[in-house]
Amino acid sequence: MKKTVASGTKQKKAAGKIRNRTLGIALFENVVKVVELGFTMEEILLLNRVRGEFSSGMLHRGIVTRAEQLGDYTMDLITRAGIKTSAGYVNIPDQFTVIKEFAIPPELPEIVPDWMNWELSHYLIKPVEQYAVSWFSINDKSIYGAAVPKKIISQRIELLRLAGVSPKGVEPSTIAMHNAFTYFNRKYSKNLLMMVIDEQFTSVSVVIDGRFKYIGHFFIKTTSNNDYLQGFLPVFTVITKSLGFSPTKHKFEGLLVTGKVGATSQFGKLLSAAINIPLVDLSHVAKQVGYEENDIDEWLVPVGLAIEGTV
Repeated sequence: MKKTVASGTKQKKAAGKIRNRTLGIALFENVVKVVELGFTMEEILLLNRVRGEFSSGMLHRGIVTRAEQLGDYTMDLITRAGIKTSAGYVNIPDQFTVIKEFAIPPELPEIVPDWMNWELSHYLIKPVEQYAVSWFSINDKSIYGAAVPKKIISQRIELLRLAGVSPKGVEPSTIAMHNAFTYFNRKYSKNLLMMVIDEQFTSVSVVIDGRFKYIGHFFIKTTSNNDYLQGFLPVFTVITKSLGFSPTKHKFEGLLVTGKVGATSQFGKLLSAAINIPLVDLSHVAKQVGYEENDIDEWLVPVGLAIEGTV
């Protein structure tokens, strides 16, 4: 196993008594990121964060292949970081998640689960009974349905238990990222391109005219920065055309990059320059959670997971 490569502790003293603490654990290919959030009556604080790199073979394309080893590694990582919180949330890789937007009918069916199962079943490759289905509303015109294979959820829940963490829930990486961003940017009104990048998959979502839309996930290897850019640029062209964008009519005004890498990395800056979209400044987010480093974008997924348990 590889050693821990980054860790952190509380950045500032809480203004009030911390009433609740929650972990957000995000797994990417060969990388695990853990944050501990604390909730007071006045604020949310990033109390601790730790990043570790583990040996290949424990996780392959999002599937946990060596649960006991990965669980032991994660437990050791949390312990060495001095984290005492024992309950939290874990991410679900976006490549296993089906997210669809449905218009709310004039009369919403009384049995929403049955209606949502029927709607999502048209997009699933296996019977809907093999999926865990949930839904959420971002506006009063549509409902987003999400489906994840029960087997994938069971793997992640078991991993938390093996790591000594009491499972509080799971969330797709894209939704966790969106939760973190919108929580601290409630008045953000610009067109936004959001990306969660892993070793071989990139998921893309957008906010257009204030409305969230999940585009999908794409198989793009990250063997090198140049290889990734060559793979992503044609995808980006297809995305903008599918949205009806043109250089004269529409444009993205902000880029949000997280996942295994972040926007503040050299890669994030290269990507921003290649597609001519400025990176979103998240310094105010770091300030709000009492985080003094400049890489808060790296932690958006685990932060978004932990927020589920502190509000």
